[in-house]
Amino acid sequence: MRCWWWTASTASAWVCATVLFAPHAPLAAQSPADRAAIGALRDSLAAMTSADAVARVPMDWRDGRRGPMARLRAGFVRLRLGTLAADPAALNAALFDFDVATHDAPAWPYPWFGRGLAKLYSGALPGATSKAQAGQALGESFYAAFMDDVRATATRDPVFPPLVQFLTQLLVPQRDRTQPDLIVKTLALAAARGPVAADVHLVLGRAYRTAADDSTALDEFDAYLAAGGDTSVALLETARSLAGTGQLEAGAADYLTGAEHLGGEARSPYRDDLAWIGNAGELAAFDSLPADSTGPWIERFWARRDAESPRPAGERLAEHLRRWNYVYRHFRVIHPERRTQFAKVRVLDIGPCSDGGTKALDDYRIDRPDRPDDFRRKERVLDDRAPVYMRHGAPWQRIRAAGGAIELADAISAGGLGQSSAGSGAEVAAGTGSGESDGRGTVPTAFAPSVMGEVEALEGVESSEAWLYWFAGATRLFYFASSGANGPGPTTLYTEPPMSPALFTMLAGLDPVFGKAAGLIERNAMIPLTAIPLRCQAEIGRSYARTRGDVTTGVLTDSHTLLFRRQLGPIVQSYALGRPSAGTSRVLIAFAVPGERLVATARPDGRPGVAYRISLRVSAVDSVRGTVRWLDTTRVFVAADSVPAGAFLTGLTELAVPSGTYAVRVALFDPGTGTGGATLRPSVSLDDGAPALSDLILSTDQGGLEWANNGDPVRLNVSGAFRRGATAGLYYETYGLQPGRAYRTTIAIAPARNPKKAGVSLSFTETATASTAHVRRLINLSTLSAGQYELRVTLTDTATGAVATRDQLLNIVAR
Repeated sequence: MRCWWWTASTASAWVCATVLFAPHAPLAAQSPADRAAIGALRDSLAAMTSADAVARVPMDWRDGRRGPMARLRAGFVRLRLGTLAADPAALNAALFDFDVATHDAPAWPYPWFGRGLAKLYSGALPGATSKAQAGQALGESFYAAFMDDVRATATRDPVFPPLVQFLTQLLVPQRDRTQPDLIVKTLALAAARGPVAADVHLVLGRAYRTAADDSTALDEFDAYLAAGGDTSVALLETARSLAGTGQLEAGAADYLTGAEHLGGEARSPYRDDLAWIGNAGELAAFDSLPADSTGPWIERFWARRDAESPRPAGERLAEHLRRWNYVYRHFRVIHPERRTQFAKVRVLDIGPCSDGGTKALDDYRIDRPDRPDDFRRKERVLDDRAPVYMRHGAPWQRIRAAGGAIELADAISAGGLGQSSAGSGAEVAAGTGSGESDGRGTVPTAFAPSVMGEVEALEGVESSEAWLYWFAGATRLFYFASSGANGPGPTTLYTEPPMSPALFTMLAGLDPVFGKAAGLIERNAMIPLTAIPLRCQAEIGRSYARTRGDVTTGVLTDSHTLLFRRQLGPIVQSYALGRPSAGTSRVLIAFAVPGERLVATARPDGRPGVAYRISLRVSAVDSVRGTVRWLDTTRVFVAADSVPAGAFLTGLTELAVPSGTYAVRVALFDPGTGTGGATLRPSVSLDDGAPALSDLILSTDQGGLEWANNGDPVRLNVSGAFRRGATAGLYYETYGLQPGRAYRTTIAIAPARNPKKAGVSLSFTETATASTAHVRRLINLSTLSAGQYELRVTLTDTATGAVATRDQLLNIVAR
């Protein structure tokens, strides 16, 4: 007996199908004419966009019989009506019609196909609740039940054209979701038997890539393009699969070629890709671009990130493609269909001193490009490690706890240390380096250049992990553990790790900020020392503020931090010079490397003496105007003997830049040993003000680094340090002056940590004789004690009141 749970607008009741109709004898395979008739009906219904128009379509064939063809006709009419009107009663009636047709004509594919569609669209309605009906088991999701009917359809006709067409339309928006083998086999068989729509190859290519078969995926993407697919879509997918085979440079080239003219189908997948790391302003700017402007914009997008690292040109995009492949192969949510009831990760926090702030990644409003809005939208594709990894790559260090044991994983460097091959005379672009410090934590130095091998989350495995990074000027820590939404293993990011003594001791091994909290938790576990709850202790509050702040910074920024095996410890000074309107604006970079950090080699020309090979990478980025300037070179310094400890190897270079305010980054490293260092000056300004000043350059009469300065030599004091009682030289340039006009100059020195404290100052007025001047001053330091000071020069136009100001740090040492 076949029974049905019938839902109407006014009542619900169990109805047995044997009462409603008399069973027909099973029919043979559906005739081509009948298939064509149903196909024509579906085409006509698809052309209707009004539920009223569909409601006027008669439900029965002309002879009025209630056989399977009549049921199919009624079912497809009601299906279209239900989808247009979002009417659950119409969809339920369609489901009943199709289910009856599967009984009357079990060998036909159309009844099973229609029944699957009715389930699929029913599950898409708001508030839809799964129930046992029409072959759908109690508790089974609508999508899973749809797939059961797809399987039944394919069993009756493995290449049923309506099924192939619908699956293609259904799966293109799903992008890189894992697809059942049945779907892949159905589409692959259809493609093997004859020409198919281009999107069939697109879906197959993504499915093969998901299965780590990038070679076959590349063949499918070629077939997609040959069948008339969108060129940009094909190149984006090819770029990802090439990267999956290790061909990162080739993948990056295809990616940029595909971005040259984004219109139609390709704009959305490219935007979603940029959303992995792009901020709201960048995405809004991309959205406003015409199709023919997307290519240059995307090139600048990635070039800026190369400069901000600083990395060789093209490396950040290649790294992005590597990360994309990594997260889709290692951080997929296991059995996502089991977790559709979790709209977000919620951390239960009802104890004292809970501030109600963010506790999990789902509390942040960030783009998740891995969650397409399709029929499976309730299924998470990737767990919380994916956004962190996509934005910041492999962590510098990782600690994993499983089964009570704590394991210190190898510290890592994404891609390892290395350098590009370069012929004689070519500039060398070398691999990794270190981030800049803001004074919080220690710049990481020691690690082995091995790629991290994260452990995939396996069913039944409970574990947690802590990842340590260095970006935005500080160490950053992220804690991952299991959750119902993402599954077991280290799948879910928590801003407040549980107060376990072992866990906090583990975290203290990564960052000492957790050390005091670990001791407090351990003591409290044995004997509570105070009536104040543990969560209310200041040490715990500070540690939670730390982890929450790290997550906030992590989801709002992206990085590809340079890390070195050992620190080179360079002293670097950068100076803004010149006038943009005259074409002379530039940044002067001066550096000094301690001799004890250098490794001497034989001179390349075979002559007596030693050589030092130093790679220099300089970038200047104006984030407001989008200007990026870049220098990447390797220099060989030769000397009669090694640079001794306490002495320095010095050098300088200039980088031409237009008007703007730049973040200037400098990386210096020995490409042979992996020793290096990096610095950041966050704000270097060049403008056409009237008046205007260059940066202040401290100079010395003896020693120092000689700068030719276009025939007006200056000996730079790169360290910025002078002995107590010495005389400091000061050099700067003035621009935009009016000859014959009086200008007042004020030179002031005040303690750097307390600029309001009284220091020393000198003011005087001079009449300009030219629009530009090179100024040299001597400053007597005899009245100042040892310490760090801020030197400020202010130039005021006495006629207009216009002011230009520049600052420089000056160090006075006892010896």
